[in-house]
Amino acid sequence: MATAPMFSDVVLSDPDEMMKVTNVGSVPLEWAGVRRVYVLEPKKTVFIPFHVCCKYLGDPRSEFKKQTVFQTPNGERGVVPERKGELIRLSVFYGLYHDKLNMLPKVAPKVSVYTLTDRELTFPISNPDSINYGYQTIETQNIDIRTELERVKHQMAELENRQHALTSNMMADDPEAGEATADTPPGM
Repeated sequence: MATAPMFSDVVLSDPDEMMKVTNVGSVPLEWAGVRRVYVLEPKKTVFIPFHVCCKYLGDPRSEFKKQTVFQTPNGERGVVPERKGELIRLSVFYGLYHDKLNMLPKVAPKVSVYTLTDRELTFPISNPDSINYGYQTIETQNIDIRTELERVKHQMAELENRQHALTSNMMADDPEAGEATADTPPGM
């Protein structure tokens, strides 16, 4: 069985991003999306939104002891559930309930899921302890931009202070400088 890549290797931010899902089992599957039902015939590949895959296979971004609420890149509110809660939801969905979480891989739909760039994904239903995948949100992007802006502002303030000190030193060394200010070019 393939293992999931490290957290930052695959980024799954858009719930509507299409996944290539292949039914590797012998019975057809029907997965209900928001506006349509996806029929997965045996040995056939169907393009299905990421959020529909999560409904039937669990959210691969989930982590134990951590639930995250975020804003998706298109501005919608998103939730990455806590991993144990996601496993309990799947067990109820498949009729196993609390005491049979370890049976989830046995009842998991026989599918393989790939991104559009042909990266295979591992979902909690088939590997409950798998490493979680990353995701980007508008908040994390804003924090990064805010941090970079603060760094640049700080750097500019330092450069202005150095320029002022250099100009002051030049004026102190040149008795003919007169009434020059820090903004006046040297020799004027």
